[in-house]
Amino acid sequence: MSILSRIISAIETRIYPRVKETVDAVVGSAETVAQDVKDVVIAGVQKIEAATEEITQVILDSPPARERIRVTLEEARTYHKVETGEDLDYLHSIVDLLKLIGEDSSLDNRKKLAAEFGMAQYYGTAEQNQKLSSLIMEKLK
Repeated sequence: MSILSRIISAIETRIYPRVKETVDAVVGSAETVAQDVKDVVIAGVQKIEAATEEITQVILDSPPARERIRVTLEEARTYHKVETGEDLDYLHSIVDLLKLIGEDSSLDNRKKLAAEFGMAQYYGTAEQNQKLSSLIMEKLK
């Protein structure tokens, strides 16, 4: 057997299996770490969502907090009108409310919001938009 053949044979029989084992171990560790990170992120997002729900409920249960929201909305409306000339009727228009607070006012987003309020078959008609707006404003009274 030539020296070159012995070198190739040694690489294939002794070196490659050790390198492959090391690479496989590193890949396995990386996959485990990636899954651990994913689990931590998911748990963090769930905690943030739960805390947001709790804060929302605290605000809805607090008349002073609800009043502060109403005042803030009116101030934002005035500021928006001065800046753009557009007078947003956030009390009666869900599109205007979402626009005023910088949220997506698309039909898809309003459908999701309507579902949160138990409104089935939401198509974004003027009547449905007014209903959705009034449901939100009712929460803030």
